[in-house]
Amino acid sequence: LLLERRGFEVVVADCGPSALKLLGEQSFDVVVSDVSMTPMTGPELLASMRAGADETPTLFMSGYSGGAVEELDAPMLPKPFTGVELESAVHRLLDLQGK
Repeated sequence: LLLERRGFEVVVADCGPSALKLLGEQSFDVVVSDVSMTPMTGPELLASMRAGADETPTLFMSGYSGGAVEELDAPMLPKPFTGVELESAVHRLLDLQGK
């Protein structure tokens, strides 16, 4: 994983519901999610997080350029991206939190 090679501790969830379960069990500094997933999309994951009062900063990534991406309520990193671009995007979210 790109972030692990750059010194970040990474926890992987295989789908949105698994991510929600993990978020309910421990705290995270940042969530990185693809926009297009099943059975829950990235935006649906974020909506579920916010409905549960989870304000963990979220970064979306996507190779899709349609209208749904333009309406995201979180920053989005377009695919393809480099490890440096991903690291920079995560650092920007961490900086906003003062971490």
